[in-house]
Amino acid sequence: MIEERKLRVAPSAGAIATRLAAAVSLALLAAACSPDSGLPPGLVPGSDAAYAAKGGNPAARVIVSVVVTPNPATVRVDATQQLTATAYNRDGGVVQDAVFKWSSSDPTIATVNAAGVVLGRRAGGPVTITAKTDMKSAAATVRGAARVTVESRQLQWVVVPSPTMQPLHAVWGAAPDDVWAVGEYGTILHYDGVQWTSVANTISRSLVRVWGASSTDIWATAYTVGGGGYAVYHYDGHQWTQSTSVGNGGVWGTASNNVWVGGDGGFLMRFDGAQWSTVSSPFNRAIDDFSGTSASDVWAVGDASGGIATMHYDGVSWAAAPTPPVQRLGTVWAASAADVWAGGYKGSPAQPVMLRWNGSTWSEVPLPSLGGACCVHKLWGSAANSVWGTSSGGQILHFDGTQWSVEGTSTSSTFVSIWGFGDDDVWAVGDGGVILHRTYVP
Repeated sequence: MIEERKLRVAPSAGAIATRLAAAVSLALLAAACSPDSGLPPGLVPGSDAAYAAKGGNPAARVIVSVVVTPNPATVRVDATQQLTATAYNRDGGVVQDAVFKWSSSDPTIATVNAAGVVLGRRAGGPVTITAKTDMKSAAATVRGAARVTVESRQLQWVVVPSPTMQPLHAVWGAAPDDVWAVGEYGTILHYDGVQWTSVANTISRSLVRVWGASSTDIWATAYTVGGGGYAVYHYDGHQWTQSTSVGNGGVWGTASNNVWVGGDGGFLMRFDGAQWSTVSSPFNRAIDDFSGTSASDVWAVGDASGGIATMHYDGVSWAAAPTPPVQRLGTVWAASAADVWAGGYKGSPAQPVMLRWNGSTWSEVPLPSLGGACCVHKLWGSAANSVWGTSSGGQILHFDGTQWSVEGTSTSSTFVSIWGFGDDDVWAVGDGGVILHRTYVP
């Protein structure tokens, strides 16, 4: 057997000398670059004596005042504001190497970090934000301060640029930076988080509803202007293609394999992920909209000329649900199985109507005056105590958990659809291609 042995080779004298020379060179270079290099023995690096030995004036380093800017300052809740502290000597010169400690007189209203960045916590103030320094000061401590007021954030409906003047009929989004709007003559718009752009397609029909299971699984229903042709279109993440030649009403689902489409004459279809199939319906007029909380709790609403305005699906079959007298319910939104809203119009001339399901019956809920508006077009909610609706005359409806109120906008357009991701991110679209966004304004 051959025994393995590890041999260690001692460095030569030449190699050792080379390494020592390199180390000495680095030490000499560091000393040459140091601001305290060449100091007489006994002087402490960084001290005034050391500063004077290098030709500096120690008096120029004595801080006599600190100024914080901007002052006063304003910041909104959840926003930040950078403050800057500047130290001055007796001659009014800036002391460049001053170090500051920051503090807030009321951290519940505004906090400040070590870099002087203020964060608004709640509306109030003014709060005193202080920068102090103990370094080479004429007094024990020199302070500077700014008064900061924290304002509440303001939510407003803002008209955003639209690339079309065609009427928009529906809006839906997969994410805040992935929102779709559809309308007349094949109009399809997309919002990428920055702006709305037109999406090229070969669709000539007018698109009336849009809904998706994901960003690559979106459905839209359509009709031919002047009558004579219906269709359902699908977007797979790349292009829009026709899926079927029937269905011109509501479209909604709970998943990619459970999609409902309605149409005239009570026409009802379901997509199971592979194909469409016709489903028996108690409706004999148009089905305009769907909503629900699960695959076994789905509501549909529509034209009540046939005596039925709402119907419910329990996972097995559809059944009519009686309502107070209405002409047509064009929209429905479910907060829970025992809390469902439906809107539309009643009477002649047409008047807006709002119904609410409490788990057992539908009842009418009072609405504020809508200034002659004919109806409630579309409903969407972020929560049971925050439900939104669209109407004519630039009016947006809102339910706060107690009652409905009207939010005015800067336009008189009729908005026919609404969708959002929270009360601070709501979209409404309508006539003339107008697009509204409810968001925080600067």
